[in-house]
Amino acid sequence: MLKVELVCVGKLKSSNLNKLIEQYCLWLSVFCKLEIVELPKLKVAGKASVDGCLKFDEDNFFKKIDSNSFKFALCVEGMQFSSEEFANKICRIQNMGYSKCSFLIGGAFGLPEAVKKDSNFKMSLSQMTLPHGLARLFLVEQIYRAMTILGGGSYHK
Repeated sequence: MLKVELVCVGKLKSSNLNKLIEQYCLWLSVFCKLEIVELPKLKVAGKASVDGCLKFDEDNFFKKIDSNSFKFALCVEGMQFSSEEFANKICRIQNMGYSKCSFLIGGAFGLPEAVKKDSNFKMSLSQMTLPHGLARLFLVEQIYRAMTILGGGSYHK
């Protein structure tokens, strides 16, 4: 069974978003093992500390990311997919022998460059800016949709 993890900077504050994400995680348990890893978030007090914040995030990502995982860096310059294309990408990753996919979501300043460079693939959810919590929910829903597409389910119409 494929292992999927979302490695995110910060915790979600909205209990409503958390409930929706938990529901998708429950539905996904039929297809894969999904884990959400929340990295600590460094509070910044001015522009001078942006670099320090990115370095803090970089260190935390490298402590948590499994080097044997296929790593998706979620970033604005990444490639966008249709739901079917995303499902096919996950299928190809499994066919390449990967048993784990990691989706990396940065904080307010995005992903550190070193994390992007270490990733296998850069992916964008949208050209629009999404709040962190909605991006997480959107991603979890699309992972669920991809799994139902691959499993021949009726969720995706």
